Amino acid sequence: MKLCTTIIPTIGRPTLERAIMSALEQDIDSDLHDVVVVNDSDKNLDYLQVKYPRIILVNSNQSGPCVARNLGVTKANSRFLKFLDDDDYMVLGGLNALLEVARSSKAVWIYGGMHCVDNEGALLFDNQPQVKGNLFSHFVVGETLSLVASIVDREAFLRVNGFDLEVIPSEDRHLACRLALIGDFEGTDRFVATARIGINGSSFDYSGMTKASRQVREMGLNLPCALERLLDSVRDDMNLRGRVCRAYLFSSIMNFADGKVVLALRRFFSCITLASHHIFRPRFWRGVFHSFWMMMITWYWVGSIPYLKWPDPQKLHGSMVACIVWIMKALYFLTINLKSKEIYFHISWLEKSFHLVHPLLIGKLFFR
Repeated sequence: MKLCTTIIPTIGRPTLERAIMSALEQDIDSDLHDVVVVNDSDKNLDYLQVKYPRIILVNSNQSGPCVARNLGVTKANSRFLKFLDDDDYMVLGGLNALLEVARSSKAVWIYGGMHCVDNEGALLFDNQPQVKGNLFSHFVVGETLSLVASIVDREAFLRVNGFDLEVIPSEDRHLACRLALIGDFEGTDRFVATARIGINGSSFDYSGMTKASRQVREMGLNLPCALERLLDSVRDDMNLRGRVCRAYLFSSIMNFADGKVVLALRRFFSCITLASHHIFRPRFWRGVFHSFWMMMITWYWVGSIPYLKWPDPQKLHGSMVACIVWIMKALYFLTINLKSKEIYFHISWLEKSFHLVHPLLIGKLFFR
């Protein structure tokens, strides 16, 4: 068995060969490292097999990122898995830095730092998480770790049945959530990868982020022994405990509104169990009410209550209400993500806001 397999699903971007070369040039013996390229495009990439004899090339027939990654795993015979997108690349020595930590730990997920660049390659910021151990609560409340800068234990990956085809575009966070239920996470201070950040040329479906995030939260809370794992995860972090209680509370409200009364009550009592005597701690309430009012406004408009659906900007293009809603939602995501430097996940809300504001302010409001 080899030590690691790098899996590169591709939609045929021009940067694919850069990703392949960054994997092949890692300072690890080729007898211990395989590179699998999964062609998920409509292009013929057979020439890559000739140009790079070391790679394993398979086709997934435009089945989507989850299918492509899972297919790549079937070709792997190694202890660890490294997933790399075709517009990103690995830093020289990055894989070895991750494997050094993996060899000395029993973690199911090992991560490192990541340089985030724009479409022209200019550095936007560096992402270097400082958390480790039981991170289940972090993923339940909406945080995530980049797969590009991580390696995953193959046996653990197969144990949780890989990427869930029903969860897109938050499949990475959902995988992390399920892995965090069965094992711990470790990290290295080294920067191990460079990731392109931006909407142009991205295959990421930003429009489905809110729905998918809510879906991952519900699926995470539904996992067996989720509450026990959450109690172990939050420990003495009162702010995090408050955020998890908020997740339970909103889940309870939403399920009650959907007519799932029993599930709603279970969520509510789990919230009470988690809160316990910590309700007398100020930091707990700061976690509960983190960005509360803007979140409430957003939650209202997103359509958490069945009869309050998110307004379609195409249908309400001439409405000032739609304009205000888009702007509020964009500002909300900007506010909460600037703190964690994960603003790129929600840049699309700004883009949609400006697309909507422009015709409203210039055309609809002043010339009708």
